[in-house]
Parts: sequence; C-alpha cells; structure tokens
Amino acid sequence: MRRKITFTGGGAINGASQDESFLIWDSSATSSGLLFELEDRNDFAEANRLSLVRKGVRGNGVCIEVDGTSTISGGLIAPRSHSRVNLSKIRIMGEDINSSWSDGILAKSVIGTRISDYDFYGSYNTNIYEPDANRAIRIEGAGYGVEHNLNGIRAFNCDIAVDSYDQEGVYVSDFNFVAVNTGIKWRVDSAAKLHLLATDGHMSTFVKGIDGIKASQSSIDNILFYARPERTVASHTQMDLNDCDFLRIGNNTFIDLATTKTSDAIKIQNGIRTIINPNIFQSCKDAITILTTTDDTTIMPQTFVTVTNKIIDDGTRTRHPITTSTTMRRSTAQTISTATNTAVVWETIVASQSNGLWNSGNPSQLVAYRTGKYTLCYDIIFAASGSGRRILQIYKNGSIVTPNSRKNQAGLASGNNLSGSLHEIRLTQGDYLEVMVYQDTGGNLDVNNGTSATLTFID
Repeated sequence: MRRKITFTGGGAINGASQDESFLIWDSSATSSGLLFELEDRNDFAEANRLSLVRKGVRGNGVCIEVDGTSTISGGLIAPRSHSRVNLSKIRIMGEDINSSWSDGILAKSVIGTRISDYDFYGSYNTNIYEPDANRAIRIEGAGYGVEHNLNGIRAFNCDIAVDSYDQEGVYVSDFNFVAVNTGIKWRVDSAAKLHLLATDGHMSTFVKGIDGIKASQSSIDNILFYARPERTVASHTQMDLNDCDFLRIGNNTFIDLATTKTSDAIKIQNGIRTIINPNIFQSCKDAITILTTTDDTTIMPQTFVTVTNKIIDDGTRTRHPITTSTTMRRSTAQTISTATNTAVVWETIVASQSNGLWNSGNPSQLVAYRTGKYTLCYDIIFAASGSGRRILQIYKNGSIVTPNSRKNQAGLASGNNLSGSLHEIRLTQGDYLEVMVYQDTGGNLDVNNGTSATLTFID
C-alpha cells in the first residue's frame, strides 16, 4: 500500500492472525499506517490479529495512531466507562533490520488505552547498539491522559520501548525489551504525574532501563535488568529517577553483562519518602545511589554479589530499619611484638548483614559503608603472661579516637580479656576503625583465636 488507512469517528480492523493477515506499506508510500480519529466520547479504536510491515525506509511513519484530540473539552478528555483503545495480538515490523517505523503505536489524548500481546521490531545501523530513532509505544497529547494498560509488550532493537509524556496511570507488565537504548521513559510538562507501575518484566538496554522524571507514587518491582555488553556509552543506569516522590522499589535483579562493570543500578535524586525493598545486585558498579537533595529514604536489606559500591548515600534522613552489622573474628592466633602498636587483623566473617563493613583487601579495617552513627563492640583475648601491660585503643582513619578509647591492664598469668564497646561514634562513608593492641612483656605475645569485633550501623 501507499496510503494511510483512516477511520474517522473511530472503527475496528481485525485479521485472522499475525501470520495470516498482513498490511504492507512500501518505500514510495506518501503516507502510511492506520489512523483512528476519535471525534466524541462514544468513538473507539480497535485492531487485532494483524502484522503491519514497513518496507524500504528506516524509522519512517507512525504505524497505528489513535488521535483523541477532538474529544478534548475544557482541557479534559471526554472519558468512557471502558477502554477507548483496544489493540491486541499486533506485530509491527520492518521488512528487515534496515527498515522500520518511526513509532509503532501512538496514543494521543486518549483515556483507557489497552495494548496487549504486541511485538515491535525496530531497525539499527550496522551495529545492534545503534538502533534507529524508533519507539514501540508513545503516549502523549493535550488534555489529561490517564489509564494506559500495556501488557505482554515485546520490543526489540529500538530507541525507546515505552515513551510516556505528561500522562498518568501507565501500567506496564509482563514485558520483554531487548536491545533498546531506554526501556521506559517517563517525562512530564511541569507538574508531577502519578502512577508508573512497572512489574514482571525483563529489559536489556544500552543507556537506561527506566528513566523517570516526576513519576510520583510509582512502583517498580519484579524486573530483571540487563546492561548489555555491546554498549559504548561511558555510563549506564538501570533505574534513573529524578524528582519522584513516594516510590516503591523491590524484588528486582540487576546484572551488568560487560566485562568491566560500569552500570549503576538505582539512582535517586530530588525525591522524598522512597522505600527500597530487597533487591539482588548480581553485578554492577554502584548499586544504590542516593543523591544530596533526596530526603527520607528507607533502604531494607539488599543482596550484593559483585558490586563496586553498594550504597552511596548523600541524602538526608535515610533509614535502615533492620540493623546492619558485621562480626569479625580471629580464627588463628596473631603474634604481637613487644612494645609495638599493632592492628588486629580479622580473618573470618562470623555474621554479617554486610553493606561493605569489611574488605579482605584491608583486613584490619572495619569500614563505614555510609555516613551515620555506629557502635563498635570488641573482645580481645591475650595469651597468658604475668609480665608487662596490655593496652587497647581504637583508631579512626589511623588516629586515636577522641574521646580516648584506651584500655589498660596489667598482665595476668591466666591471660587477659580486653572487652568493651565504643558507642555512637559518627563516621563518614569510607571512614574506618581499627582495634590497636600493645604489650610490653619483652617478647612476642599472641592475641588468641576467638578474638572478635562487631561494627554496627545504628542511625
């Protein structure tokens, strides 16, 4: 075909199946695709069981457009009690990887969009990581667009899978986005819009997984995020949320498939009252980043596997309702030379709700994974000797903690235990504590196995 098919006042087009019913527009088409023009609240748009194909051009034309602009009255779209747009079992594609539509489905100024079982195939320029500027679904338009249900969407090789502009109530579920620059993009004109609900899906992306600005009262859960290894951009963010209030994030898995991990998983800025429930960070650079203008974030215990930085927190009033702590122990004796301050070197993690409190590369250091108040408890067991003194001091970043944490005992023939705690010491992210011991028996003396310390984040 070489012309657009227009349904004035809405309409329906139904095929037998995606494999049997084809509409094909060639490169010479002056206009292309299906256009449903909705003129009043009783109009509808319906397309089912079709394959729509573009030939010979890249990123050209809107395949299915539903235009409800004429239904706007007083700045609002005239609503219906049920969906005005029902598109299902649709395949939109190019003839090959060198041909595609600019937009697969465009819903403009409509309420109650339902799109299900929809496959979109874009095109790319030589390399898979250079998709053309095409989008599987675009939702926008004047008026107050709301209630868009997108279920069973599969988008391959495109710039953006779902692009929502100034809409409210966009529900994306049971989806699969493969080799796209951005999976879901949420943009607004000025004021925040409510309810981006993304759940039960998989996306492998080159630039961003979910890019949200002012997507308040939203929920993102049960999604497998892949950062594709072919990407060439310097940075990649799986979930970049800016100025989004009252978010709920949880039960997601983040994986960077590249050899050098440069992908960041969750980045939140300018938002308030976000709850980050448990997620799995299998491999990435920065797992959770809370930026400076973010307030009142709650971070539940997370699972970190191969991660460079687990939590970077520059926000205010960030809370960890379940205490984060690590208990370390000596599993063998450590020899302490006479008259020498020596840091106890930890060997074994006994118990950990770890967010980076200990690193085997610097085994004497217990490290603050975020800024806040900590408690350090310790139990240092010296071998038996009745000579000299046993001294313990806590060092912070190589200097004695003030007020002085010094403990001093005379040597006992039965052995010495120097036990105690340091309460509510404030540490900045990256600060470290060491337990320094001293003995002056005139010879070597061991700190015995079983010696332990626990660093706990409290506030």
